[in-house]
Amino acid sequence: MKNAATAVETYAIEHDGSYTLIDGANEDSVYLEGEGYNNSAWIAPEVFADNATFCTRGRHEKFPTSEFVYRGGTGVVELGRLAVVDCDAP
Repeated sequence: MKNAATAVETYAIEHDGSYTLIDGANEDSVYLEGEGYNNSAWIAPEVFADNATFCTRGRHEKFPTSEFVYRGGTGVVELGRLAVVDCDAP
């Protein structure tokens, strides 16, 4: 999750601080890869972003009923049951 978050933050730095254009990016995104994201076979992140902030959400193959959420504003990774930890509204 932190690897994807770092790529999102780097992307925003290069785009006047805006996260908007990277909204919806996932593990196959050329935007994340272009910023140094290393795809992992274990976790599949998805980016939710607006102009000022972002959140990444992903599932780990070893924890199929849970998901990880990383919020750019807090820098904290949360773990919760699927669809319980909100990431749709950064």
